[in-house]
Amino acid sequence: MERVEFSLLLILTLSFYCLRAESEGGLAIRKANQRCSAEERDALLDFKQSLSDPHFLLLSWDISEDCCSWKGVNCSNKTNHVIKLDFSVFSDILFAASLHPSLFRLRHLQYLCLSRLHFNQTRIPHSIGSLTKLSHLDLYSSGFAGEVPPHIGNLTKLRYLDLSFNSLVAYNLLWMSNLFSLQFVFMSNLNLTFAMNWLHEISVLPAISILYLSFCNLQTLPNLLPRSNISSTIEIFALDYNHLNGSLPNWLGQFKRLNELDLDSNYFTGPISFVSLSFLCDLKVLVLSNNNFTKLSDDGTPLKCKEYKITAIDISNNQMSGSIPECVGNMRNLKYIYLQNNQFDGLIPQSLGQLTNLAFLDLRSNNLQGSLSEFHLANLSQLIYLGLSNNQLSFNMISSDWNPPFQIHYLLLRSCLVGPQFPLWLQNQKLLSNLDLSNCGISDIIPSWFWNITSQMNYLNMSQNAIRGKLPMLLNTAFQATIDLSSNQLEGRLPQPMNFVRYVSFSNNNFSSGIELYLNGNLSLLLVLELSQNHLSGEIHNSICQMPSIILLDLSENELSGEIPKCDGNVSSYKMLQFISLSYNNLRGTIPQWIWNLPMLLSLHLNNNIFQGEMPFLTNCSKLITLDLGENYLTGSIPLWIGEKLLSLKILRLHSNKFHGSIPLELSKLKNLQILDLANNFLSGSIPKSFKFLNSMVIQNKRLAPPIYNDGPSFPFNDNEVFMAMNLIFSPGELLSDSIKIDIKGVVREFKGILSLVNIIDLSCNNLTGEVPIELMSLVGLMSLNLSRNQFTGKIPKKIGVMQSLESLDLSWNYFSGNIPESIATLSALSYLNLSYNQLFGSIPTGTQLDTFHESSYYGNPKLCGEPLHKICENDEHKINDEGDNSQDDDRFGLYLGMGLGFVVGLWSVLGTLLLKRSWATTYFQFLDKVIDNIYVFVNIKVNQWFNK
Repeated sequence: MERVEFSLLLILTLSFYCLRAESEGGLAIRKANQRCSAEERDALLDFKQSLSDPHFLLLSWDISEDCCSWKGVNCSNKTNHVIKLDFSVFSDILFAASLHPSLFRLRHLQYLCLSRLHFNQTRIPHSIGSLTKLSHLDLYSSGFAGEVPPHIGNLTKLRYLDLSFNSLVAYNLLWMSNLFSLQFVFMSNLNLTFAMNWLHEISVLPAISILYLSFCNLQTLPNLLPRSNISSTIEIFALDYNHLNGSLPNWLGQFKRLNELDLDSNYFTGPISFVSLSFLCDLKVLVLSNNNFTKLSDDGTPLKCKEYKITAIDISNNQMSGSIPECVGNMRNLKYIYLQNNQFDGLIPQSLGQLTNLAFLDLRSNNLQGSLSEFHLANLSQLIYLGLSNNQLSFNMISSDWNPPFQIHYLLLRSCLVGPQFPLWLQNQKLLSNLDLSNCGISDIIPSWFWNITSQMNYLNMSQNAIRGKLPMLLNTAFQATIDLSSNQLEGRLPQPMNFVRYVSFSNNNFSSGIELYLNGNLSLLLVLELSQNHLSGEIHNSICQMPSIILLDLSENELSGEIPKCDGNVSSYKMLQFISLSYNNLRGTIPQWIWNLPMLLSLHLNNNIFQGEMPFLTNCSKLITLDLGENYLTGSIPLWIGEKLLSLKILRLHSNKFHGSIPLELSKLKNLQILDLANNFLSGSIPKSFKFLNSMVIQNKRLAPPIYNDGPSFPFNDNEVFMAMNLIFSPGELLSDSIKIDIKGVVREFKGILSLVNIIDLSCNNLTGEVPIELMSLVGLMSLNLSRNQFTGKIPKKIGVMQSLESLDLSWNYFSGNIPESIATLSALSYLNLSYNQLFGSIPTGTQLDTFHESSYYGNPKLCGEPLHKICENDEHKINDEGDNSQDDDRFGLYLGMGLGFVVGLWSVLGTLLLKRSWATTYFQFLDKVIDNIYVFVNIKVNQWFNK
């Protein structure tokens, strides 16, 4: 028994020592694998505690005790110190109130990137200067604000510095003077407004090769380059999106190693001289777009380099005139040429056809002329993008059997003369993805082979031609394609698009059937459907309620009938709908409630139909800008909620309905209203005085620039970005402008694309009474005012002359009395005036504009007088008679006096001469005798001839 107990005790003792040894050995192993020091681990953990990490991105920092294995942390293989802290590796953003001081305990840091942290507009602490071993400091878009601390100048080992896209300001760059190792500088969006000597202060850096100062609010460039090594070291120089002006400095030509120069979006002027750039043999990318350059100057200076490496030139969106220099064709490495949106004229240089590496050639929107020949394109085997739209170019020198050497992807020829035949040379282009042949003078039938090359097209525009014939039943295009064949002479049945098209326009053709393919088909991704101005008939079915992505629906000016489907309240499927036009059809019934509940609706045109009933109560169309319900049979009073709910409304047109009651005072709350047309209803009462609060009509001579058509994208140089840009080649909000037809100056006119310039009130053909309120005269921006065919009384307001924007004024067929105000003669813009059939009296004012109007402007006012009525006013008649009598006596006295003096002077001039000169008298009387004898003989001969007959 004792032996057993001893054995057990021995076993337990041995087990204890074994476990202790194993434990001590494991701890020794873990200590051997533990690389980072406890001090640096604690510093990192303290820094972690200062961060907000809602997505648990720093979870690895909690699992392991070895900070060298944490995500974003790297240690030295020799010293085990933390030398790299990189937050750019995380997939989401972490937030912090400030840069925690614990970070500066990492004394051995060489690489610090905080670009995925956001510090909520806090300052960069001065302690940043204590990390003296840093060679890489990246604070890109980290949410820092305030002044850049000059203590960064203590980081003398820095090679890479990125402070870009924060809210930082620097009053000078003197703090950079000690950063002699600095090579890569990214300081875009750093406010350098007050750093006047920025280039001198940077030029002391001997190793700098990349310098980005975009969006820095820089004002000037020095005329002379400071003496430094910067001209021999810098490779990328980006000063785009600043306020630099003046001419292009000649010292840019001294940058021997320059690869990329970006001066985009500044205010440079004058010519671009190739002389100043001729020494840039290593230049690859030259971006001078969006400035005010006027000319490409080529004075024949010989090339300074045996071979130019330049691959991209972008001088788009300037004011460049003159011709494109031939010398561009000598830069044989060019791949990208962007000269669009300038004023270049003349011919396209044939030398461009020698650029065998050219992939992108964009010359859109210039004044280029002449014919494009096969020689221009013969050697461009790498060409994938050709943009020649909006020039005066012709393709009539290209033969029909020409086979291009390239496989083009993007071909934009808007407004070039390509027709009348369809371009047969497209037949072998198998990679076409974007084709614009709009307004190209094509009057041919589309050949059947064309639809074999469209399977990859995501943009097809052949609108505004005279293309004839029928289309195939199926149009095979790329996924989510854009198809625009509007404004042609196509007929027959509408084709059915495939692959979930996103934009379809067949408007302004002669299609007669096939609308059910679009309203019943699977068009779940359709954004825009334009089928207006055809001969489509039939009813709109419930399938119209199943277009969840639709933005624009235009079925106007067809022969559609029936009612609009009720859609059973399924408004959610129309959450994106912004534009509806069903006008000029034969639709009847009531307007369904779902239309009034569309949250994104901007424009609604239901005019010229047979809709009846009252307007339903609107609940959710608060963004509506245009509401046109004219030419229907709607009844009831004008709803008050229009002025209470539709506060964004600019156009309200209820013309020719059966509305009755008074004009709601609530309409005065529509501060943005520009067109108010309530004409031809049964409205009564007076014009609200509160109309003076229609603020948009108070703005005088308002002239806003019309939208610029975006003819495809401007392509960057990165191929991936090019691909992404092509997906955005069409934006419905940019290309489609609202339109409306309004009776102005006695003629129905359509306003399209310039609605921002129009201010109109038309209350004609109602039963409105009372006087025109003087408050209405405060609408000095009003262009047209029509109050005709009502029952207005009183006088025309004397202050009407303050409405200097008036071009049309119609007050006819009312009961206006009194004189025509003299101030009406000061309306210098007035070109149409109708005051006929009132009770006006007195003389018609005269003035520059009033003198041009016909008497019909004043018919039906029997007591009016003066021009142009040819009716003399009584006061004027007495005045004329009195003045006439006096003037007649004066005229007779003057006449007689003149005759007497003339006779005396004439007589004595003859007699005096004859008395003084006897020889003249003798000759004169002999001549007189001869004349009398000749007359006597002539008369006798004629008398004898007459008697002999």
